[in-house]
Amino acid sequence: MNIFETFAECSIALAGFGAVHAALQGSTGPRGALRALFVVTQGGIAFILSLLPLAFDLSSMSHEQLWRVTSIFGVAGVGAATYSSFVFDFRMTRLGHPPQAPLIFRTAQTLNSVALLAMSINLIGWPWNPDALPYSSGIILMLMAGLLALMHSFLMPVQIALSGKDSGQSQEPPAA
Repeated sequence: MNIFETFAECSIALAGFGAVHAALQGSTGPRGALRALFVVTQGGIAFILSLLPLAFDLSSMSHEQLWRVTSIFGVAGVGAATYSSFVFDFRMTRLGHPPQAPLIFRTAQTLNSVALLAMSINLIGWPWNPDALPYSSGIILMLMAGLLALMHSFLMPVQIALSGKDSGQSQEPPAA
């Protein structure tokens, strides 16, 4: 169960970095705000899902029951994150704000979808009995999706600087 303590620490760090980045206005515009929300949400859900096995391990549940119950919460949490990712993306695109890096965003959505699949497989217990491996795989995939979104926020300014494009704002103070 120590691995879930590590997941919880990583999750809270991811959510914290995402929140600090958003508070410092590192992500501007509607897509930037959505990206910051995505990072914080991914970290928060992964944090809660990491604590559940630790809490349920203190109960008198059997091994199989523990992983089925935690997988119920996993399917709900990952499902909500995955669904909102697709819905908000569709709405933003419809409002004229297409993804700034579609490949990264679609990869994050795919990672969330695979995490949902891993949690669902663990819930129904097919093709093996519910266990820690599929559940922890789902958490890892969620963390990877959030990390991709956070890295994208930092890659955009680097790409702009390397391309030499002017952002429209002068960096030099006005002449006196």
